[in-house]
Amino acid sequence: KRTTLLKLIQKFRTYQPIYMPGLISHLNKVGWKEADTDLLKPETMLLWLPSSFNDSETRLNICPISLCKIEDELRFAQLGEALSGVRRQLRQRVYVGKLKTKNGSGQAYWLRSNTFMSQVEGRIRTYRAQYDASRAALLVLRGEGKWAEIYRELRNEDVRGIGTEAVTKEEAEEVRRARVLAGLPADAEGDEDYEMLIDTDTR
Repeated sequence: KRTTLLKLIQKFRTYQPIYMPGLISHLNKVGWKEADTDLLKPETMLLWLPSSFNDSETRLNICPISLCKIEDELRFAQLGEALSGVRRQLRQRVYVGKLKTKNGSGQAYWLRSNTFMSQVEGRIRTYRAQYDASRAALLVLRGEGKWAEIYRELRNEDVRGIGTEAVTKEEAEEVRRARVLAGLPADAEGDEDYEMLIDTDTR
């Protein structure tokens, strides 16, 4: 996976000077040079997007404002998708926990449950990281505003189990669509597993 990612970043860097003509001269001016060790962990490599530069004057000397707007739009879309992903995985966490408590018996079952729970927790961390990165980028590109009041900073205590009152109409519709795709009744009437999903104790 790292080899594939490294190749994609190197390809991206090949075209980057076309869209950010002032980037190379700026990096040379500040004396930045990529460390050889970064190549071993491409996931830590800096991409040098417009949001990487806090100073607006520096940013505009490196790339046109149209590119800044493109990143702004992409980051804002990613912000909403990441938040939806966090909420979706929190519902999965509740669902797995309820099933584990209700049906858990035997070492094999607990092992499978714990494995699935670890996967859910991993996805929560991934979506959380995407949310934080997108929000930080938008703060650079846009500054504070109404959007920041809607998409607030996520604290650790915000990433927790969802109670019944937090299951919105949109979320309920999402569950219904998933049930239809799975060939199950949309309303889930009499489905104990579904009822456990939406009947979570508020914490």
